[in-house]
Amino acid sequence: MTKRTILLIEDDHKTEGAVREVLGKEYSVETVKDGEAAAAFLQKTSPDLIIIDFDLKEKDGLQLFKELQPAVRTIMLSVSGSIPLAVSATKLGVSEFLRKPINAEQLKSAVEGNIARDEVRLRWVEGLDWLRGGSSRVTELLADIRKALQGTSDIFLIGERGIPKGKVAEFLNANSAQKKRRLVKIDMSSFRRESLEPLFWASVQEFMALPEGKSLSSEKERCGTIYFENLENLDEHFLQAIFDFFRERRGKIDKSIRAVFGFYGRSSVPKSAQCLIEIPPLRQRKDDLPFLLELYLRRYSEQYDKEVSYVSTEVLEFLAAYDYPGNYLELERMIQEAVLRAPGANLALEHFPVDFRATMNPSIRSGLEENLPLEEAKRRFEKSLYHLLLKKTRGDGSRVARFLDVPKSVLMERLKDLVD
Repeated sequence: MTKRTILLIEDDHKTEGAVREVLGKEYSVETVKDGEAAAAFLQKTSPDLIIIDFDLKEKDGLQLFKELQPAVRTIMLSVSGSIPLAVSATKLGVSEFLRKPINAEQLKSAVEGNIARDEVRLRWVEGLDWLRGGSSRVTELLADIRKALQGTSDIFLIGERGIPKGKVAEFLNANSAQKKRRLVKIDMSSFRRESLEPLFWASVQEFMALPEGKSLSSEKERCGTIYFENLENLDEHFLQAIFDFFRERRGKIDKSIRAVFGFYGRSSVPKSAQCLIEIPPLRQRKDDLPFLLELYLRRYSEQYDKEVSYVSTEVLEFLAAYDYPGNYLELERMIQEAVLRAPGANLALEHFPVDFRATMNPSIRSGLEENLPLEEAKRRFEKSLYHLLLKKTRGDGSRVARFLDVPKSVLMERLKDLVD
């Protein structure tokens, strides 16, 4: 089994030897002696943990930590037992503060409690219930998220319309190394005019500014993650400038802040993107429909003071066949309106809003899956469509005719032909 990597920033041979003696058998300890070497190491490798000595000769470890702003948990060592120093380090993001000389048991315990692990226990956020479930696609997604959280690269979120990517960005921030800090969301549709680009850059610089001097800003006030949404229609050069800025991260900015870019598809994602998370559309998670259906039924039954708890077989067949172009938001709206319309405990097909697209897709799929000749598939689709519309309107042929924009007499004649 591959050992986990600990980056030790230490210029004292005695302390380095003590750390290696305690941790060397279980972990791979990589040592650098100053900030320049540490920065170079972090550009190429993402360690599982950092240990930094406050008592460095060139620059104290706390100042160096502020400059590096690593997106990895960090333990700080010091000969000083100063409580104000320990408090300052913790407020700036240091995970644990240990006093030298090193106590082997304390160091082992601190490392075990802070080192990144494969199976991170994820902290859920409100409004993300649609991401729960037992399907293989959800399991794969959560594995990708855990992997991303252990790295330091900016994240590119791919998700179709109707997938709340902003909630996933909240989820990432809540489980990141900077989870005590806030998430900043920037809607790029507000900056599409070229004249507004300077305002955008000023805003980004403000969010990413390091605390001035010895200021100990509250962690809750500082930015931990910036989420960019509605990037698709930006000027290509402007979009590339944003990517370049976060890749290079030059100047006096908080380099621990992670950027999350939300896209509807892969076409605008740069080829250089190292961390890409693709959120599965609902049509790829049909196994999770019973869970989602129960979730929304319970939610809107409570909201409308109802007890809708039974679903007809036709509803289940319809929901299983539908492709959900509007994904999770569309399913939730459908169930919400159906619960509102349902007069009792049973949810039937006629309680769902009439939608031509929604009725068409299941019927087409049924014909295609049976590999029918084209004419027969068209005939079955048309028959199924009319039958479904009549069911949804309680047999009101006049409403169906108006919906299809055909005379009622033409509709009745066509129904007779389809039955014959």
